[in-house]
Amino acid sequence: MKAKTVRKGSILPTFMVIAVLAFVVAATFVSLPLPSNQQLKKFASAEELNEYLSAAGGGYRYYGELSSISAPQALSDVRSTAGAAEKSADDYSTTNIQVAGVDEADIVKNDGRYIYTLSGNSLSIVEAFPAEQMKLLSVINFSGSPTELYLSGNRLIVFSNRYNYVAVPEKLAAPSIWPGSSYRSTAITVYDITDRRVPVVERELTFNGTATNSRMIGDYVYTILNVPAQRNEPVPLFSPTQRGFPDIYYFDVPDYSYQYTNVVSLNVQTGATQNKVFLLGYSENLYVSADNLYLVSPKRVPETMMVYKILDEILLPLLPADVRSEIQQIRNSDKTESQKARRLMLILQEWGENNPEAAQALSGQAEEYREKAELIQLEIAREQDKSVIHRIALSSGAIDYKGSGEVPGRPLNQFSMDEYNGYFRIATTSQQNQLRDGSSSNNVYILDSALKITGRLEGLAKGERIYSARFIGERGYMVTFKKVDPLFVIDLTPTNPRVLGELKIPGFSDYLHPYDENHLIGIGKDTEDAGNFALFQGVKLALFDVSDVSAPKELAKTVIGDRGTDSEALQDHKAFLFSREKNLLVIPVRVHEQVQSGSGESYPKAVFQGAYVYTLTPERGFELNGKVTHTSGDDYYYGPSVIRRSLYMDDTLYTVSGTLVKATSLTDLTETGLVKLPTTEPLYYAT
Repeated sequence: MKAKTVRKGSILPTFMVIAVLAFVVAATFVSLPLPSNQQLKKFASAEELNEYLSAAGGGYRYYGELSSISAPQALSDVRSTAGAAEKSADDYSTTNIQVAGVDEADIVKNDGRYIYTLSGNSLSIVEAFPAEQMKLLSVINFSGSPTELYLSGNRLIVFSNRYNYVAVPEKLAAPSIWPGSSYRSTAITVYDITDRRVPVVERELTFNGTATNSRMIGDYVYTILNVPAQRNEPVPLFSPTQRGFPDIYYFDVPDYSYQYTNVVSLNVQTGATQNKVFLLGYSENLYVSADNLYLVSPKRVPETMMVYKILDEILLPLLPADVRSEIQQIRNSDKTESQKARRLMLILQEWGENNPEAAQALSGQAEEYREKAELIQLEIAREQDKSVIHRIALSSGAIDYKGSGEVPGRPLNQFSMDEYNGYFRIATTSQQNQLRDGSSSNNVYILDSALKITGRLEGLAKGERIYSARFIGERGYMVTFKKVDPLFVIDLTPTNPRVLGELKIPGFSDYLHPYDENHLIGIGKDTEDAGNFALFQGVKLALFDVSDVSAPKELAKTVIGDRGTDSEALQDHKAFLFSREKNLLVIPVRVHEQVQSGSGESYPKAVFQGAYVYTLTPERGFELNGKVTHTSGDDYYYGPSVIRRSLYMDDTLYTVSGTLVKATSLTDLTETGLVKLPTTEPLYYAT
């Protein structure tokens, strides 16, 4: 009896720990990897869709139906003033975009004569040129929350979010159920602005879900809308032309939380729409070229992959045939995964209790089994740390799925991706907790049109992560950071990418922008060495000379403020204004300076918010011409007077906040015009 007690108290727990570990760790994965043999499929009916969602256990649930496509709506409010200039600027800035010919939505647009700007729940059209005659022409108030806009000739396209409340039916009302639920819809409103004083709604389409990203190519706006997938609920409408059950494409891979990814094209001139719907997990990043749209999401596998891999490679070879057969029957059953887990545990426990001698014989190999289990965990973790790339061809509004591929690691943002001469390039970071030695690493992959990897560069800057990347022609630039800022210059030969040169300096760049073929602008943070880590300081602007690719160097730099200083341009490239022809660089900045308290301690205090205006040349570096602000008093953080965008028309700089459009001379920054904007709640926040 004593021997049996020892066996149950020492050998069996060791054996069980491996199995328990398998189930527990598998349950903690919030992104589940995707098998490499994925095939695009299409649901044949709503019944098949609901069966798939119910079996997989993915998706959310709400009570009530989603909205359908709405009819055009009249303007809720329009104010007009008379007068219009006869001349437009010969030279004016546009939104800072990544790909030539692929426009990106923003909160401010201009056409060299008028400025169109969103603030709160309103859109204002300002006649801005010439600056001395600036005036507010019209204001459109929205019932929803306008988020961004496009401009295409005499068409203004506005995206807005709407929140819709759905009451819970009485028969479902219970303490465990909320009294109601809400869901989002996205309105895309096209205005005819031939007369800017009286914009006219030409059409408005309301789509289920949230618009997560968009691009405009020619007359076509392509939008990605995400809709939570509902189990046992009516399928939402995805397009104005939908009749009955739509085409919904999917990969036969279980996921923890499904959503419909609706890719919609809208011709802003004719109103024609097309769309494709995919049942996918969460997509993190998007890159769009003139011909293709790339969706990037975490790779996924069934959550039982690690469990069954441990069973197959460690436990099953140790068990007799009858026990293996019983386990296989449970695995193939229609029980839920939790039910299967409990039953498998019982089988293992019963086997250990009924076969004490066999369990005792395994005691000397317990550590070996633990190590094998850890290696399997690592293998699954590496699979989970991969990204899946979907390529969708775009052509005159047509949306055509072309295929998918995968790469290790995760990209940072859209600038971590690029398409060039038929190849797709992507920079990724492999996360710290996915590597056995606890460190991260960084990679560059080049894929062909079938999204097969043709070239790879791996293991850069071990222990660091990517802070910014930029692909320019046959070169790539990547900044990683932990304590210093390595700037890598990379040869992007499709079959053999390689590092050409590296520069290590204090600080880092969050955004890289081309100055010319031999120079690169970086904007980020200065840092101070604090031993095992670095302390962030003020906003740093740097100009890099990359003419000698083997020895890049920092040609010039300037640092704004102290610790706590920040700029929206660090997170949003559309807040960055640059013109090489004008030697002009403008960014919005919230400045902190270290001040002394009464007790003698220093602390960061906000002292300014506004636009810093620089002259930038390789010969003289960054020369501060002056500053422009819309704030007064201590309104430096989240107030409506925070400057978020800047633009120019000829020799006039325009700065835009939620309360003002201010014109200043680029020669000496003297004010030449001012228009007050209506402020309606909710006011946006600045970073």
